[in-house]
Amino acid sequence: MRVGDSIRFTKMMEGIFHPDPPWTTASLAAEAKRVHKTTVGLLVRGGSCWIGFHYSTKQKRLCINFVPFVTIWVAFKGGFKP
Repeated sequence: MRVGDSIRFTKMMEGIFHPDPPWTTASLAAEAKRVHKTTVGLLVRGGSCWIGFHYSTKQKRLCINFVPFVTIWVAFKGGFKP
């Protein structure tokens, strides 16, 4: 089989796949991060190289960076931990 043949086969299969159903492992992992009361935490991460704050309405979470790489987060009831 040539490389071009496998690419054509992949393109034919694109229409068959559907979004993950709500009971997949990914959705169960997200549900495990949901909080049932207001929760506060500290996160040290290399990708948080900024100073400031932001609020996510989808995640119901406030993240504050006073120092680069260090995030104080507040997840409100029904929100998600980072």
